[in-house]
Amino acid sequence: MKRSILTSIASLFLLQGLSAQDNDPAAFLINGEEVTKSEFEYIYRKNNSSSAIEKKSLAEYVDLFVNFKLKVAQAKDLWYDHSKSFKHEFEQYENQLTFPYLRDSILEDRLLHEAYERSAYSVGCSHILVSAPENSSDTSEAFSKITDIYNQLKNGASFAELAKSNSDCPSKKDGGDIGVVNVFSTVYPFECKAYTTPVGSFSEPFRTRFGYHIVKVNSRNRIIKDLRFSHILLSGDEQKAEKMANKLCAQLKKGKLKFADAAKKYSDDTYTNSKGGDWGYIADDKILPPDFVDRLKTIGEVGKYDVVKSMQGIHVVTITDVISTPDFDSMKDDLKAKMAKSDRGENNVNDIINRLKVQNNLRVFTENVQPFYEYVMLGDAGENNDARDSIRRLLTEPLFEYKGNVYSQKTFYSEFLKALNSHYPEKDVDPLEDAKKLTDVTLDNFLYHFVWDGERAELRKKNPEYSHLLNEYRDGLLLFEISSKKVWTKAAKDKEGLAKYFAEHKDKYTWNAPKFKGAIIRCANKETLDKVNRFIANYDPSPVKGKNKKKAQPQPIPYDSINVVLDREFNKEGAIVVKVTKGLYAKGANADVDALVFDKTESVANNNSDFPFVTTSGKVISAPESYTDVKGPLTADYQNYLEEQWVDELHGRYPVIKYPAVINSIEE
Repeated sequence: MKRSILTSIASLFLLQGLSAQDNDPAAFLINGEEVTKSEFEYIYRKNNSSSAIEKKSLAEYVDLFVNFKLKVAQAKDLWYDHSKSFKHEFEQYENQLTFPYLRDSILEDRLLHEAYERSAYSVGCSHILVSAPENSSDTSEAFSKITDIYNQLKNGASFAELAKSNSDCPSKKDGGDIGVVNVFSTVYPFECKAYTTPVGSFSEPFRTRFGYHIVKVNSRNRIIKDLRFSHILLSGDEQKAEKMANKLCAQLKKGKLKFADAAKKYSDDTYTNSKGGDWGYIADDKILPPDFVDRLKTIGEVGKYDVVKSMQGIHVVTITDVISTPDFDSMKDDLKAKMAKSDRGENNVNDIINRLKVQNNLRVFTENVQPFYEYVMLGDAGENNDARDSIRRLLTEPLFEYKGNVYSQKTFYSEFLKALNSHYPEKDVDPLEDAKKLTDVTLDNFLYHFVWDGERAELRKKNPEYSHLLNEYRDGLLLFEISSKKVWTKAAKDKEGLAKYFAEHKDKYTWNAPKFKGAIIRCANKETLDKVNRFIANYDPSPVKGKNKKKAQPQPIPYDSINVVLDREFNKEGAIVVKVTKGLYAKGANADVDALVFDKTESVANNNSDFPFVTTSGKVISAPESYTDVKGPLTADYQNYLEEQWVDELHGRYPVIKYPAVINSIEE
């Protein structure tokens, strides 16, 4: 929802564009930040397009744009762009935006065809999961555990037993059996292992965002959307029927017998035997048992014969038509839509990064990774601090080369140190292997982000459209957050401010006709209705009870508390005999109110309801008494009032310089 709001905001105020250049002079200077002519012109052209709902003049856009930029300036002053939630959402958007600009169309086509080919089959799987969420800083323990399980499997251990005793997935109770995997039904790395591991085999350990897995493939079946079959039903004694069925099946396979002739002669199904055993398509028939249908689907191929049991008897069956996966072109759009929502995009990014590494000649100087191994192996004992310092001072050698530029070991040091500080060495693991694992994984991750972030930075510099869209979302996100705090949320929650605004502008809020302000009270029976009417007529809010109490004048039950008062008085011990609905009702808005209030009928009874007896409590008012009586329109007006105050405050706080000659050089 937030994203759709941001898009609407941004369509009115499309933001910062390219940085100032000699041929792109500043049109504004707002709180010390330049806004170039190209940026403002881009916004003006976009919002004055032929599809714009309401076109505005250049001068009108100047005011709108300045006010918008002032709000964003304050959001930056308040460090909204430094919050964890902002950074997370903005990075997600930038990643999504970057992908289409770098995507390799050949790679996308390969992924589409791969998904199409897999869509024709389902894979029955079991798996073992060792949890290691993607935000885990140290997964060495999980990796060690999955490696040990894998070694046990290679030595002949039972997959099901290891799953029961080791897996972190609820499927452990079933020996790891997770049923059937289809294309797009699980995360992409898992799907790949499921579709590429041979039936009866298990995969090597692999990582997803949930942790480390080993997959065992139990079956691989063609997905059949529908099929048509013929059958010969043999009922009666099961042993005799089965013997006869096997005999007929053997003759059919050898071509000594025609199926239609055999069905007419031997089948006990009077509905199909006259048609040569033809049942029709299974999708058109709802009476076939699911296990019988599943068995037919396993046969799968047209022209095959088999013997199948059911509650009716023994069947000789043959498949006469199979409808499975449609052709690629008819599925392409659907596959594209599903692929866009899946984590195949993540894999696509990985492939793009790998391609960029090759194209730009990424080279790691592996011999210069060795000092980091040594650094890890020294441990964090105090006596080793001097040795670590010595290594750190020597980190000046080349570590990797990219796009012809060489980067030293110090480039990687801070990222390496963060990983090391959250690292706990595994017990009974060779220190060198532990050091290599930590360093190599951290370096791979560092290079991934180095390449990806570098490409994003290049796009910002070289692609105006990308830069505009990125800044549009960034500033739209800031505008949403600060507007919510300063105007929207404040207006909705500021009861004192709303009441004051109503009091000062009361004459503005009038009605064409009186309204009933009160409660509609529905009672379960006539006895309760009479009690409610007496209670309302004699209501006394005073807490004093007994003989010494002075007789007080009955009072109306306050509107705000009538539901609480009646519920406490009549709905006792969980028995609901009274239901109360409060509101403002004009004549014609509610039949009960019309009858009881405006037409003065004594009572209303609705025999079709569980609460058929109705009365009311309240009064008819000719104009709003409180801001709550007109809360919707009043809140909108109060928001506008807060907005105006806020804009005035911003103009007083932040300096704005306009360059009319530059602004007016834009043609309307």
